Amino acid sequence: MQLRKPKEMNEVKGTEENKTKKRILDKAGELFLAYGYSRVTMDEICRSLVMSRKTMYKYFSNKEDLLREVILNRSQCKSAAIDTILGDDGLDFMQRFRRMIEYISKESPRESIHFMQDVKTNAPNVWRELVEMRNRDIPIRMGNFIKDGMKRGIVKKDIKTDIFIRMHLAVVNELMNPETLLELGYNIADMIQEIDSVLFFGIMDQNAEEFQKPTPKKKLVKK
Repeated sequence: MQLRKPKEMNEVKGTEENKTKKRILDKAGELFLAYGYSRVTMDEICRSLVMSRKTMYKYFSNKEDLLREVILNRSQCKSAAIDTILGDDGLDFMQRFRRMIEYISKESPRESIHFMQDVKTNAPNVWRELVEMRNRDIPIRMGNFIKDGMKRGIVKKDIKTDIFIRMHLAVVNELMNPETLLELGYNIADMIQEIDSVLFFGIMDQNAEEFQKPTPKKKLVKK
């Protein structure tokens, strides 16, 4: 048997620990979304993974810490995917815009509304961190996207970028609130499509060569 050097052993150990942590995050995210954060216990997650409590608490000190990592991990994956779409030079501006909306809609299952409401009610600290992360990331991403659109001549040159970004963020925070979604009866995917279609198509120069008439939106149907 070939003996491993200490550095190699540490790398193997690190890889195994990363795999274990990913298993926990994937399973916890699945259970939280299906049954609700408040209803799922750490013991149930352990049983689903066939894992001891000792191993679980080696990675996460409590359920709120686990939830925080689940949300952070998913948010980072979504952000990376969106940045890849927006940075794809093989797509024109409108194609990237539509691809981004399609991706966000696909990654927003109907169960997410009740999950969001559960987190907001039973893990307010995590909810606050989620909103803060959204308020930090959206202005940067949208600002860069709009500037690129202006350079390409697809976004009107006289648009006040700072005002538009503030407006977009205010609308997102108001309408992507779980209570508002439940009150209006729309799912997350349709609400995102409506927000971005109304706001972004309003600032685009429809006479620009790159602009193509958007595909007719499906009529929103309340649940």
